[in-house]
Amino acid sequence: MRNIIILIIVFCAGIAAGLLSARFLSTNAVEDVDSAAHAVKHLVPGYVCPMHPSVVSNGPGSCPICGMDLEPKALDTLDDASDGVTVSPAMSNSLGVRITHVEQGRVSEQVFASGFVETVTPAQTTEIKAAFTGNVRKVVVEPGSWVAAGEILLQVDSDEYAELQAAYLEALAAGDYDTVSSLRPQLVRMHASQAVLDGIDRKTGEPLPPHFQLAAPHSGEVVRIAKSGNAIEPGDTLLEIVAPTTARARLRTYAQAARSVIPGRYAQLDLPHEPGLYWPGRVVEVNHDVGGFYSLIEADFEVPGDSTHKGVFVGAYVNAGSSADVLRVPASAVIRAEGESRVIRMRADGRFEPVVVETGFIGTEWAEIRSGLGKGDAVVVRAQFLIDSESTLQAGLSRMAGE
Repeated sequence: MRNIIILIIVFCAGIAAGLLSARFLSTNAVEDVDSAAHAVKHLVPGYVCPMHPSVVSNGPGSCPICGMDLEPKALDTLDDASDGVTVSPAMSNSLGVRITHVEQGRVSEQVFASGFVETVTPAQTTEIKAAFTGNVRKVVVEPGSWVAAGEILLQVDSDEYAELQAAYLEALAAGDYDTVSSLRPQLVRMHASQAVLDGIDRKTGEPLPPHFQLAAPHSGEVVRIAKSGNAIEPGDTLLEIVAPTTARARLRTYAQAARSVIPGRYAQLDLPHEPGLYWPGRVVEVNHDVGGFYSLIEADFEVPGDSTHKGVFVGAYVNAGSSADVLRVPASAVIRAEGESRVIRMRADGRFEPVVVETGFIGTEWAEIRSGLGKGDAVVVRAQFLIDSESTLQAGLSRMAGE
């Protein structure tokens, strides 16, 4: 009987403790909600002096510095975060808020990269003389033109060459490799193109023309070239091409800045020991996947003969390209944070809201907008970080109050 009485007492004590604990926890929960709501209401002051933004108050009053009446706060954080942020005209002037509109136009940029010279190729001059008789059918370039290796420069009609080429291609197609081996050296001496030696134009996949085509043996400047319509004899000069000293540089820059750099883009080399002088070049290779942060760029530059050597530290300005007729905003309007890009848009009702956008090419002056905004939308290009911070704070406080 005694044990039963003890069990009843313990059971009743447990119920009482549970009720007290529930009442305590419930009171704390109510206090937490009230605290969050109080924070939303009072953490950000409601009134500010239009002349002295540092003077703030939770209610109406006057500025102790200039005596002016306090105005409703510039950034209305008492409203729901989804309803945007309001900036009073006085505070807008004080903060220097500036608005522009989304427009269509070109976005272009130069990217700075730095690295080291990997190789230096000495200058070379190549003169190609005719090895057969014929007539110049067509000339594609003029003296003074810069050409790339393999580029077709002129065409010559020659029965002698045409017969040799036809016999070679026929033997190649028939698998008569003894004939191929005997004719190939003759075609090489005549400066036949690689397409002829391969038996097919690998770029087009089409049959080769019966006339002779002269390709540039290397990149460089055309100094002399035969004229269209001229008759040629063995020993006549068909082409003279000069290639300057070339330095290949291996450069590194931030991946985001270089994401639009592709082979063939123009570049300028900056030699530290020759300040103010820039040497032209072209990008030959790009690797955008280097640890997620950097891009590697290889480029060839024309340089004076003794101006540089392997291992020299250099910088370069690389043309990252351009996008024509795209939606664009000033680059300063784009806020990049937390793995996304956003801008502050001003709505028709005058309130401001952050908008997540997809950007394309971003230059020093303009940023391409691929989605998120439309032509004519008003966006903030100055003081947007303050408005964005206020909007983020507002959203956080609203979530606290709703929990």
